[in-house]
Amino acid sequence: MKLITTATDLHDKYVIVRASFNVPVSDGVVTDRYRIDKCLPTLQFLQESGAKVIVIGHIGREVEDTLSPVFTVLAETLPITWGGKLDTEIFNSAHHSLKPGQLLMAENLRQDPREKANDLEFVNMIATYGEIYVNDAFDNIHREHASMVGLPKIMTAYAGINLDKEIQNLNNAMQPNQPSLFLLGGAKFETKLPLVEKY
Repeated sequence: MKLITTATDLHDKYVIVRASFNVPVSDGVVTDRYRIDKCLPTLQFLQESGAKVIVIGHIGREVEDTLSPVFTVLAETLPITWGGKLDTEIFNSAHHSLKPGQLLMAENLRQDPREKANDLEFVNMIATYGEIYVNDAFDNIHREHASMVGLPKIMTAYAGINLDKEIQNLNNAMQPNQPSLFLLGGAKFETKLPLVEKY
């Protein structure tokens, strides 16, 4: 995908951004905003370009997990509105009312099982909210979920600024200066093992 900063004429265009917001939350408060901050350059670029931005993502592993605490953090920096669940009267009304440079945040996509199932009907429903798709969720790029692989198949798609930087850094890590030290972390090592075996 091309980098979103290469796109022209974003003013007044509806742009869906798949962001990485799976951050730790305690008592309804975000305790580490690193991933949120990494997505800000893409969101700010789109805002300054006059796009109408729909922000989607997921958080946690439970159906009741909500992105509301993430919204609270984003609202400190950006002109963003909470829309709640997609395909509801409240969300649709907020979407229709968006003005250039404004953002609208959707609730945790994984509250709908069709996200993880990469359900085509769900993909098509999300796509109705935008004209352009931007993937800025590097840590989820390996998942075959509706918002990750379904949307770029049917929409004009771009990479976000954070995603582009992560891929550049990963490419650099594949050819490190010698001697070098490789540190690998994560909750599920089995998803990282293929990378180790490849290189």
